Amino acid sequence: MSSVGGNNWEAQIPAQTANTQIFYYVHGEANSGKKQGRPIAAPSGYWSFKVLGPNGIENVMAGVSMEDIFPNPTSTIACVSINYTGNLNDRIAVLDMFGERSSAYP
Repeated sequence: MSSVGGNNWEAQIPAQTANTQIFYYVHGEANSGKKQGRPIAAPSGYWSFKVLGPNGIENVMAGVSMEDIFPNPTSTIACVSINYTGNLNDRIAVLDMFGERSSAYP
């Protein structure tokens, strides 16, 4: 993991194929030697998520591109810039990491 400032850290999980189930936990050790894991039951307990199919708006509609989402990470509001070079007759939806429609956009 790498510090991104303040008390925030980031890590990356290498790309995986669609439908792969990822299991993970976080373990840290302070300079004082204190150790802690999350979830609290780690490593016996862990978080998991399923890798969805192709992501990225370019794979869904020709002529559509998406800029980087910012700020990233965020705990409040994020800006998603979408560019389209044609007549859009469909709806663009914002989905969460589980593939569910964001409650912010009905």
